[in-house]
Amino acid sequence: MERSSTATIFVYSALIVAFFPAFHFVLGATPGVPPDSLTLRLAAAAVAAAVAIALLIAPRLRRYSPNLQLLNVLPTIVASPILVVNSGNNPSYIAGSLVLAIGVQQAFYRTRDFIIVLVTTLGVEVLYSAIRGVFFSPANLNALALTGSGFFVAMAAGILRLRVQRNERELRSIVRDRTRELSEANAKLEEMSVTDPLTGLRNRRFLAQHLEFEVAAALRRTGDVPDADLLFFLIDLDHFKAVNDTYGHNAGDLVLMQMRDRLREVFRESDFLVRWGGEEFLVVTRSSRRSDACDIAERARRAVAGRPFALERGQRVDASCSIGFAAFPFVPFSPRALSWMQVVALADRALYLAKERGRNTWVGATPAPRIEPEGLAERLAILGIDALQNGTLELLVPK
Repeated sequence: MERSSTATIFVYSALIVAFFPAFHFVLGATPGVPPDSLTLRLAAAAVAAAVAIALLIAPRLRRYSPNLQLLNVLPTIVASPILVVNSGNNPSYIAGSLVLAIGVQQAFYRTRDFIIVLVTTLGVEVLYSAIRGVFFSPANLNALALTGSGFFVAMAAGILRLRVQRNERELRSIVRDRTRELSEANAKLEEMSVTDPLTGLRNRRFLAQHLEFEVAAALRRTGDVPDADLLFFLIDLDHFKAVNDTYGHNAGDLVLMQMRDRLREVFRESDFLVRWGGEEFLVVTRSSRRSDACDIAERARRAVAGRPFALERGQRVDASCSIGFAAFPFVPFSPRALSWMQVVALADRALYLAKERGRNTWVGATPAPRIEPEGLAERLAILGIDALQNGTLELLVPK
């Protein structure tokens, strides 16, 4: 691209420089009379000089190649004179009728000088404002050619800021790219902060951020629709420590990842699957019926115990799980009797009872029919498991 621009500039320069002596040569020729040898030599010398001068000015013109690319088109669509002034207040390009107005020789041989002298103060202000890129404004300018002849120009003063505009576009593009990359990086960091790195399930932080909204929705819908409950299932792999001790921690990680897959087979995509800690998982089913809790727990138990877990080198290991669960709101006719965290604590107590019953089973905690909701949280905190004996709680177990 650079070589092509340089070659184009060179050719244009040579043609511009050669045009004027050739023009005078043609005007001076007499029809039907061949030119003498002196005229031919002068013409050849003019062409040679044009080439030499083009070689000298090509590097200078190359610096303004962005302007030239635009100005090659402007004269074909704009009849007004065009004068481009560089940052040093010197003309860097002249096109259109301005060349004819100020004279060919001055336009060509005096490119480092001011081609025109701006007489009116308004003209100077407009031109300098244009140089600084302040605004684009038309102005009527009285000008004086270097030959001494005066002329009048209706001039629209502006500035070509191609390089600045290009840099601004590139900068905006870079800023957009960096902003997008930063947003994506922040989203990834946020996702990592709420995701368990081993299993890819959600963690406790995610639950703390998102469950309050689900709790509020469940409280609003309680009594209006039958499937407004949140079911909390605490699922613990039985004898998981023995797997780590016998086969190694890599084998334990494989079991945990397969446990994730089996839980996903049982629960819905809209449910919250959380790695609660170690080999323990918490699943929160949203918009559920508490009457379905026992069936869901049994399906989860079978998904774990129904087939062995695959280890490295073709090894397999059998495993089972224990499950404790409870529903929120815990007391349907008094939905605020227990918080969701207190319901999780009840599910944990039910899990403890499932392990006491020999593991590979499930236990659900539910309120007794004549439960008194007032002060329930305090009584549970004091009584613990003994609440089963005083008519506060009842257990749901496999039949």
